[in-house]
Amino acid sequence: MVVQVEDFIDRWLGSGGSEMATAQSFAIELTELLGVDRPNVSDKDGDFLDYRFERPVTLTHTGRKRNGRIDLYKKGSLYP
Repeated sequence: MVVQVEDFIDRWLGSGGSEMATAQSFAIELTELLGVDRPNVSDKDGDFLDYRFERPVTLTHTGRKRNGRIDLYKKGSLYP
């Protein structure tokens, strides 16, 4: 596992790509390294919202609402 971790770090240390270009690849490779499930593939109806990329959310700030997205969301993983 140590070699795998070092390879992962070496691969991503030099990444110069934008977040949009690399975030999902990074997250998938990280889940593989950690031996946990990959995020679900969302369907056209937006199902599988508990663990997925680009989860739609409604953001409220100073009383104004707008649509947004969470890059990678997993229900219950950081906050209840």
